[in-house]
Amino acid sequence: MGRQKGEGGRGKNRASSSSFAASLVPAGVSSVGFGGYLGSSRIEHSSTTEESPSNLGVDSELAQHLKRLGRKDPTTKVKALMALCVLFKEKPGEEIVHILPLWVYEYKRLLLDYNREVRQAAHDTMTSIVAVVRKGLAPHLKSLMGPWWFAQFDPVPEVSQAARFSLEAAFVTSERRLDALILYVNEIFSYLDENLKLTHAMSDKATPADEIEDMHQRVISSSLLAISTLIDILLGKKLETTSEDMNHEQKLASKALITVAASAENLFSVNNCFLDFFKHKNPSVRSATYSTLSAYMKCIPHAYNEGNKASLSAFILGSLQEKDMSCHSSMWDMILLFCRTFQMLGLTSTFIRNPSSSSAADSATFFKAFQECFLWVFEHVTRFSKSEDDAHMLSIKLFNDVLIKLSWYDYIQDSIDSVEFLSVIVGIYGPVRVVAHIHVCINEHCCLGSTNHGDDDLIEKQFLQTIKDDLVPWCLLKQTQSTGAKLDLLLSLMQDAYSVEQWHAILTHFAIIEKCSRTDGGSSDHVETIQSFVTLFEKLRGKIPSMKENVHGSGVRQEYWHNELLDSIAISIACESPCICLSHAQLLRTMLGGSNKEDNMYFLSRKAVAVIFEEILKTLILYLSTSSFGWARHSCSLLLSLACMDLTVLQKSSVVNIFKVAEFAFQVLEGSIFCLKMLDDNNVLISCILAAIFIVDWEFSMLLLTDDEDNHDLKCHILVDYHLNIDDHLLKPVDAKLTPRGSLYAYCRNILTCFPSIVSLSNMEKLRYILVQTIRSCVFETDNLSADMISLCCKWVLYLLEVTCPDNIQLQCTLDLLLSKSNSWPLWIGPSSSEENRKATVLSVRESTALNEMRHRNFVAFVDKIISNVGVSKMIAGCHNQESLDKDVQSLPSSRVWVAAEILCTWGWQGGNAMETLVPSLARYAKEEKSAVQLDVNSSLVKILFDGAVIHSVSNNCVLLCSSISSVNIIEKIQEPHLRALLSLLHAFIVEENIWERHGIADFFKHVLDRLCLNGDVDRACLKILPFVMSCVIMSSVFRRSKFYGSTTDFSLVHSEAVLLQECITNWLHAANSFTPLRFVEPGNEEAVEWILVVLACYPLSLQGVIGTSKVEVQREISKFEQKLLLSLFCKQRVAASTTANDDNPVSSCLGCDSPRQEEMIIAKLTVVTVAYCWEEFEEEDWNFVFFKLNKWLESSVFLMEEMAESLDDAVMNFTNNNTEVVLTKLEEAVQSFDPSSASLSTTALIIFFLLSEQLEVQKPVTVEVFQSMKREKWTKVKDEVMENVLRLFFTTGVVEAITKSCSDEGSTMTASSRLEYVLFWDLLASLVINTPEYVRNKAIESMELWALSKGPISSLYAILFSSKPIPSLQLAAYQFLSTKPITHLSLIKEHIMETSDISCSEPYPLSAIDRPSAESLSLRDEISCLILKPDAELLGMEVIGQERVNVFLSWALLLGHLFSLPSSSTTRKNLVQFIQDCVSSTILDCLFQHIPLKLVSTSLKRKETDLSGDLLQAANAAKHTINTGLLLNLESLFPVQTEHMALLAGSIYGMMIQILPSYVRNWFNSLRDRSVSSAIEIFTKIWCSPCLLLDELFQVKESVATDENFSLAVNKSVNEIVATYKKEETGLDLVIRLPSCYPLKPVDVECTRSLGISEVKQRKWLLSLTAFVRNQNGAIAEAVRIWKSNFDKEFQGVEECPICYSIIHTTNHSLPRLTCKTCKHKFHSACLYKWFSTSHKSTCPLCQTPF
Repeated sequence: MGRQKGEGGRGKNRASSSSFAASLVPAGVSSVGFGGYLGSSRIEHSSTTEESPSNLGVDSELAQHLKRLGRKDPTTKVKALMALCVLFKEKPGEEIVHILPLWVYEYKRLLLDYNREVRQAAHDTMTSIVAVVRKGLAPHLKSLMGPWWFAQFDPVPEVSQAARFSLEAAFVTSERRLDALILYVNEIFSYLDENLKLTHAMSDKATPADEIEDMHQRVISSSLLAISTLIDILLGKKLETTSEDMNHEQKLASKALITVAASAENLFSVNNCFLDFFKHKNPSVRSATYSTLSAYMKCIPHAYNEGNKASLSAFILGSLQEKDMSCHSSMWDMILLFCRTFQMLGLTSTFIRNPSSSSAADSATFFKAFQECFLWVFEHVTRFSKSEDDAHMLSIKLFNDVLIKLSWYDYIQDSIDSVEFLSVIVGIYGPVRVVAHIHVCINEHCCLGSTNHGDDDLIEKQFLQTIKDDLVPWCLLKQTQSTGAKLDLLLSLMQDAYSVEQWHAILTHFAIIEKCSRTDGGSSDHVETIQSFVTLFEKLRGKIPSMKENVHGSGVRQEYWHNELLDSIAISIACESPCICLSHAQLLRTMLGGSNKEDNMYFLSRKAVAVIFEEILKTLILYLSTSSFGWARHSCSLLLSLACMDLTVLQKSSVVNIFKVAEFAFQVLEGSIFCLKMLDDNNVLISCILAAIFIVDWEFSMLLLTDDEDNHDLKCHILVDYHLNIDDHLLKPVDAKLTPRGSLYAYCRNILTCFPSIVSLSNMEKLRYILVQTIRSCVFETDNLSADMISLCCKWVLYLLEVTCPDNIQLQCTLDLLLSKSNSWPLWIGPSSSEENRKATVLSVRESTALNEMRHRNFVAFVDKIISNVGVSKMIAGCHNQESLDKDVQSLPSSRVWVAAEILCTWGWQGGNAMETLVPSLARYAKEEKSAVQLDVNSSLVKILFDGAVIHSVSNNCVLLCSSISSVNIIEKIQEPHLRALLSLLHAFIVEENIWERHGIADFFKHVLDRLCLNGDVDRACLKILPFVMSCVIMSSVFRRSKFYGSTTDFSLVHSEAVLLQECITNWLHAANSFTPLRFVEPGNEEAVEWILVVLACYPLSLQGVIGTSKVEVQREISKFEQKLLLSLFCKQRVAASTTANDDNPVSSCLGCDSPRQEEMIIAKLTVVTVAYCWEEFEEEDWNFVFFKLNKWLESSVFLMEEMAESLDDAVMNFTNNNTEVVLTKLEEAVQSFDPSSASLSTTALIIFFLLSEQLEVQKPVTVEVFQSMKREKWTKVKDEVMENVLRLFFTTGVVEAITKSCSDEGSTMTASSRLEYVLFWDLLASLVINTPEYVRNKAIESMELWALSKGPISSLYAILFSSKPIPSLQLAAYQFLSTKPITHLSLIKEHIMETSDISCSEPYPLSAIDRPSAESLSLRDEISCLILKPDAELLGMEVIGQERVNVFLSWALLLGHLFSLPSSSTTRKNLVQFIQDCVSSTILDCLFQHIPLKLVSTSLKRKETDLSGDLLQAANAAKHTINTGLLLNLESLFPVQTEHMALLAGSIYGMMIQILPSYVRNWFNSLRDRSVSSAIEIFTKIWCSPCLLLDELFQVKESVATDENFSLAVNKSVNEIVATYKKEETGLDLVIRLPSCYPLKPVDVECTRSLGISEVKQRKWLLSLTAFVRNQNGAIAEAVRIWKSNFDKEFQGVEECPICYSIIHTTNHSLPRLTCKTCKHKFHSACLYKWFSTSHKSTCPLCQTPF
């Protein structure tokens, strides 16, 4: 109302467009824009500051069109200009005058527009306005003339013509135009000057770069043309005047000329003589520059002064390089005018002699142009002469007066440009002629005309004399700026006819200088002269390939350049290297040549080269002799012996600077390594040099891995990075400037880059021998050989094999040399002494000293590292490729089975063991290589290990270690090396992978049987290890099947093997049954025990399924006859054991076993096997025996664990003050007291219990008689007792760790580590714990509480869950226990009741009377609180896959799972949620997304969900599953929590968080500052989480929110909307709740769509109330809607709202306002009032300010 359209919210000075906004910015304010602005400064006259024009008083229609000129669209501008043209013709001049300020401003901007049509239309409009206003334009000419004159030179003809028309319309006659230019010349020059200073920042950022560049070039070129034309017009012509006004006109003209000249000169100097535009890339700019300089030369020549004339001449003459045809006209005009105006020769001389006045490119261009011009003049001299005599004299005069005198003057001045010019002259006229004239100038100071041309001998003599006496010394002086040019001149003077004499003169002078440099200790002058010779040889080497062969033999032939004098100089330098400077090294390498492959020019003879490299080898050996490593010093003897040198070379080590000498040698080698090609007849010397270089490099590399503090600087500046790839291995740059040793290392690395190219020149065999022996010495003799050092040595070998072993034969020979015998290798199994197939032999005699053991383990680690890189095929099998594998075994190189056996027997070493490295490699080789070689390797390997195990089988504790369930842990407990190695292979080949071929297994089984029955008698040594072997062999698919199924071709083979095994087992059962029961066997007779153990090994069992669903299964199908024999053996032992148990006769304790415990373990294992395979045949006595023993064997461990717990608890309670060592001592004693036999018996008992549970409960009994015979009541009782004992063990081991952890982390680690010895036992126990019924758990928890130890059951569970050495199965059991009834309600929160007396009396009354926030009244248990409340820095600083991070995630999983289990209306849930919101950092969410690959989220948008893979798919599926079920995805699969499971766990936790704590997650999301991260998280949530949440939220709202006559709900799932309608009497309100697609990351939107009878204030208050409920609710939307409805109901019931939050029901704790102010009687929420008091720091009423 009252406002014009478009005025809303816009003030008078507010711009309607971006361009006009720029015009309103005051002067001096930072802005950008092409028209009128430069950077942050307005482009205006220096004398005045033009303010933005105002549109006050301007016709609205005109103003509107003027505003449109500020638009970016060129079409809009053209239309606006056309409209203005029409309006200007229609409007009277008085109205048009008012818009002139605005028009002038816009006109100046439009002149610079990119669009030519816009510029042309602007000039047309200018013509129209001039025609209307006429003289009204005069006040604006001062600011308008500069742009107007500039527009006359627009490069577009149509535009410049329109500009000319507009100017002519204003000034009709040429005289008036000239007057205007003179009047405003200062303003014009000022405007043009500012244009020249424009940068590319002339437009806004939206303008394309090419447009900006085009505008900039147009402005520069037009401005330059405007300057040149203005000067030419005003100063190029005289003003015409009449005689009547002569004096007056002359005065005016004089004054105008002075003004114009002064302004032009100022512009010339300010813009650096326009030299900056000479090199402009745009030809129009360069052409305009040439024209401008021409105008200055023509009209203002005095602008060229002594200060700028030299630089200008350089640029002007340098413009001869102009290649653009469009510039040539203006360029030549400039040059010709320059030549006419100034003295060309003088300026040219200045140009030549003053290199600082021009660039190198300008000088080169000038010389080339001058040479072409001079030659053209010289060839066409007749054009400038009247006769031939005159032409001849002119030629002589040009040569003498121009070339020779000018060049000789510069020769004396030693100018680089003059020397180059002299070289040009030599190239034109030849060396002899020019040198002869120089000789005359030197000796006679006369010109060429006085030289006698007929005396050729004299000329030649003078030529050589001048070369020797003058030019050679002058060219080879110390290094100057012109040294390079002088050496080029010296080489250009080389004349074929006199080249021998010239070369000798150079070398003679060189010998004198070099001798002086050595005698005076290397003074700076002589060093610089040496550098000149270095440059000379380098230039000569580059010139020789272009030389032609001549009659003297010079040119490309090397022999021509060889000289005895040069050889002697080089040899003397090499032999006296300790006494000379390093410049000689550079000189020597240039003489040697060979810096690259293509450099085949050598100045020295073969003999001299050999002597020099021998001296270099001596230097390298000398350096190695001073090494701190013994292996490096040991290599010196190898090198000396191979090179046939004596030890005298080492005597110089005490009298020379080793590093200086070595640096000299490496400098020479670096620049001449390919010169070794000359010594192809002396490959031993080459081998020694290459070997020495390698060893020096290795010494450096090893030095960096030592702990010597002296090497700190070296380590800081040298980066060692060996890789098998040659490029990466050798070409890495090295920064080693701060240490002498580091500089040597840099040289060494550069030399080794050439090694593959020259290694073929050496004697490969000798080179490999030296290097291999050095590596072996390094591995054997280095003390404290670390894993990094071993890896380094391995990489040495790999590189050596790559570059020195071109075929398999050489590779195998090198490996044989590397693996050859020594005092410390091998110790267990060595190669056979026989020549046949070179298998292996067991070593019976071992030198087992500590030193040998250490060296042996180092070498084994080294060999294992090589195998992991080279492969089993090359290293063990001796094959190189598939072709070798396809050959017959007999034709292949012998395998190195003994190496694999030796490593397996060694078992463990620093940084690894055989189970982690070699065994998997052998298994992988057996799986991938199906060949005769592979079969031979595997067969030979297991046989030699078996034979070794038989030989050393005296000390095996078979009873303790033999188990029905095969396990790697049992293998690692075996002490005998051969048996342990054998079982590791059999377990990998048969039990784990089942990859051993049937023929191999059958062959090995026959070998075992042959060894068992050697010569008809049983080999007792073989019998002792037979149980271990059979426990693996029996698991093969060849023997496990009683019936064959498969291909018919193998039927006979499998059948015969099965029959053979059946016969063997039957015979072994008969043998075991033939002995008396163990109770009655005579002492010392162990054969009965051995046969029983063999029988037990033939009946394997396996643990199947995941944790919690594990079951024990039999692995063989046996016949009824076998069952009968096995049951007979069991009954015999059972009866004897039962009889003895009731017999009090002490004689009965005499056993054949070592102890009663051993006999008990054998009976226990026999019981397991019999229950597994013969339970259907059991009688009642058998069942009674099994039930009785089951609990007895389990209770033995229970009693031991409980005694340990009580002992440690007493120690901790009684010794709490700094007595940690006492507790640790008791813990160590307790751990040692835990008898392994007890653990073995308990494990056996658990296996029996698993079998019984599966057979008697899961499976249906075969017959009713069997089921009744065992008595159901007895089984139920036994089962409850076993479960009780299982929980007692479970809680007790946790209590022990919790007690020790409260004392020290070391004690906790010791406890956890002790459990790792019995992993199978704890896995079985954990599976039973997970399946224990609730009543058993309740009883166990009560028992733990009654036990009254310092730590209770919950602490024990947390100790297991967060153990420092966790066992996954126990972790899962503890987590499941903590997250389920009956303990879940006690596992997180402490029981805490706040008493009134607990509140400090010092607090004000209101703070003690109101409710405290949840953070004050709730406390988490210490075990979980330390993880949930961990500071941000510690959370982010954790290892991403470390155990501590896993514990944090598990804590959150427990917390969120507990929250999910609580009802939404639970007070505990509300308080806990509020506690998390207030007190727990949201950094945990940052940690979660460290495991969810956000980088893949954006790319996954274009892919189907089924196409995803990896961590992203795991996290997405886990989040969806958790949202749908409220449970972690596949809880059993999370343990052990490994790297690949972290994404799964993180996704599950995130899914639970956004479902249970949406407000908490939303607050974190809103705090993110990285937009890419927040965007990826939003996409992840939107795609994989929000859809499930939205469906659930809408369903909950629809199903759980009750409606009535006053309240109704409508849900629209398609748009995720909830419409809530509340009606009460005559009032009503419709509120729409919109859930975002990425819910809950973005807040829910609430909108009021309809209200009836409700004031705007109350409507807004209710709307804010619902918004607060929805956004602050950490739960379902349905709950928020219910609370909001209750809030409405209470308001209509008359309940007052809280004046602080404007709500009746509190948005978070849902309480009512109860605290009343005694003065104003208003009621407040306690939480709101507490927050008010806390933030305001006072206790007054928020409304009346009365003390509360």
